[in-house]
Amino acid sequence: MGMKKDFIVRRSITVIDGKPHVETYSEQELVRCKDCKHRDPEDGKCDSGNGIQWQLPRADDWFCADGERRTD
Repeated sequence: MGMKKDFIVRRSITVIDGKPHVETYSEQELVRCKDCKHRDPEDGKCDSGNGIQWQLPRADDWFCADGERRTD
């Protein structure tokens, strides 16, 4: 059985002739902090690479839109 992946999905919903029309316009893999390349393994703090330094350590299951999977 393969690894389970979660995704962040952005959708728009438009009502056409009284029926909802759903369109997915963005989908990206959700990467938890424990698997993210931006997380400092020493203190658990995050530098998202966008100049934002999260000053509080994040729990292993936390996530954000800037998460990128570690490759090491």
